Amino acid sequence: MQLSYRKLFSDSNNIEYSVVKTMSTRCLCLQGNRQSLPRIKKAYKSAQVFYKGAPENIFEPISINENAQGNLVNALFSYQDSGFLKDFLSVVPPEWQYAAGKKIGRILKDLHSLPLTQDQMEKANRRHASYMDRIASYVGELPRLKNDRYAMEAISSRYDYFSIFRPVMRYGSLKYQKILTTHDGTILLLPSYSYGPGCMCEDFASLEFENGGLYPVLCAGVIDGYFS
Repeated sequence: MQLSYRKLFSDSNNIEYSVVKTMSTRCLCLQGNRQSLPRIKKAYKSAQVFYKGAPENIFEPISINENAQGNLVNALFSYQDSGFLKDFLSVVPPEWQYAAGKKIGRILKDLHSLPLTQDQMEKANRRHASYMDRIASYVGELPRLKNDRYAMEAISSRYDYFSIFRPVMRYGSLKYQKILTTHDGTILLLPSYSYGPGCMCEDFASLEFENGGLYPVLCAGVIDGYFS
């Protein structure tokens, strides 16, 4: 059997992403040492969860090998030929960036529409409550961080909105580095080991914080695509 192997990248947790091909199959492989097993297992679980909500945009989970000989563990997913969204964004006009953002927004809405169990709902509520407690604690403490006036004004002007809480299964650490696109413009999200129950706003906050400065039109498209 002819087998080819092409490394895509390694992330900050030393988990390697690669493409494995045979004559009849193409797979995305996540591989790391045994210390990476919890993250790789969570990435695999995220694909199992999110594939139900957006099968055209999530890499379908195939198998996970938790007991590989030696020190390596890995997980396999279906793969489509694709490139990094960041490379696409660097060469296209703002109109195309906006269109890509709208696609991402619609995908995110599909993922956030997946039903939660009672236990997941309770975890999302506890997570939200802990954030509110941390904000209240920071506001009430002195001294605070130097030059935080603008942040405090932004929080104060929006504090009433924090009660608008919608529990969802968040993708987690959403940013353009985790997004691929195919030749026909299909958006693909890499498996996430940061997913879990939380507030819908967390994915938006992550994307804006990481990418709003570089690609504001993309981020605007995400908001518009999500809320139609």
